[in-house]
Amino acid sequence: MYTSLSIKNFRAFETLEIEGLKRVNLFTGRNNSGKTSVLEAVYLLEGKFPASRARQLFRNRGLADAGMVHKTALDMPWATLFRNLAVEVDIELAGGPTMMTLSTNSNPRTSELLNAARDFSPNPYIRNLLLSSKDGQRGDMVFIQDGKVEHFGGDDTFLNLTSFLLAGVKRSQQVLAVQFGELAVEKKDALLLEALQLIEPRLRGLSTILSGGALLVHADLDGTDRRLPLAVVGDGMVRLLDIIIAIYQNQNRAVMIDEIENGFHYSALPKVWELIHKLANQYNVQVFAVTHSHECAVAAHEAAKAEDYDYQYFRIEQKNGVGHAFPFDQEVMQTAIDVQMEFR
Repeated sequence: MYTSLSIKNFRAFETLEIEGLKRVNLFTGRNNSGKTSVLEAVYLLEGKFPASRARQLFRNRGLADAGMVHKTALDMPWATLFRNLAVEVDIELAGGPTMMTLSTNSNPRTSELLNAARDFSPNPYIRNLLLSSKDGQRGDMVFIQDGKVEHFGGDDTFLNLTSFLLAGVKRSQQVLAVQFGELAVEKKDALLLEALQLIEPRLRGLSTILSGGALLVHADLDGTDRRLPLAVVGDGMVRLLDIIIAIYQNQNRAVMIDEIENGFHYSALPKVWELIHKLANQYNVQVFAVTHSHECAVAAHEAAKAEDYDYQYFRIEQKNGVGHAFPFDQEVMQTAIDVQMEFR
């Protein structure tokens, strides 16, 4: 597990140091303070081949590879990963013993991997984000050749897992059905059913059904004559299923959840957080989440008290690129709640 994070020249941050991370970590702060950037930094650190993960970040935001051709490194979408688009300066990320740099070919220190890429594909037209690890191990790179985005290095098998749940980005219901089916094969569908019943007591069963040529998760609800697609039942059901699958599939790793309160009524948040704390402990997963909700922060705190309080709440602030992460320990958090102090 990460106990600290160090971020340099990444997104809005010139620097940001975070200490005292726990198993479950919740971040808040004003708009554009850099909360989601913290999740993205962890996502990149988690990858064995981070260039492919950087590429995935933009795919998740709807920026397809087709829009990434015949451009300079500065014009590429991933230039926005670098503070003030300074693609000539390395991004440096570190979490405990895990360290990595993100570089473009604007940096002369990338020559080793550039030469390796040329051996891989003769004379590539390179306009790329190049990533290599800070400790000198071989990294990977993304470049453009013949109008196509190419990747040099290994495959990051964890890219197929739902480790990063972005706010406002709904995953394919067919992919969700496949992942539900894989858990059902392992007889984990009872876990999913029990969890979803926390927010929908009428739920009696879950099944995958081929409907209109698409495989979808369907819900069996009391009082209905037909099973309904889960997406029709409610966003909260889909959101919670996403979170459960993410935690189960990323055992012994990290899960990042942006705007975790999305889709949940405030009255359901205590049960949701109880489940997250329980599953994170059970499957040895470290959770990084972001919220704007006061009720969400209170619910996370109360749920942590019922466990062993392996939990930390942070407020992120940044000014002129210098970021700060202010921690609220259990006592401070409880006092803030008792006196109704604003802490978001």
